[in-house]
Amino acid sequence: SLSQEWAPIARRVLNKGTDVTTKDTEEQKGQCKPHRAKQQLKAWSEQKAKTVVTHLPPPMKKKVLSAVLKHQQKRDAKKLKVKG
Repeated sequence: SLSQEWAPIARRVLNKGTDVTTKDTEEQKGQCKPHRAKQQLKAWSEQKAKTVVTHLPPPMKKKVLSAVLKHQQKRDAKKLKVKG
């Protein structure tokens, strides 16, 4: 029932100091799982790279985007080669 489902959550909220789960402990220590940290770093770096590229002068932007496109094409060709 709904009360059985919410009872542990309510107990944890009311007894915050006494009923600490491992997830709560990890969050309190500021720890995260390695794959989550990797995902966050990747997302952050992609956003920073986009910001940098958008502020480049047009000739440099063209060269950077050209290099990125070539890299993506090589990566896609490699994936197709591995699959096929």
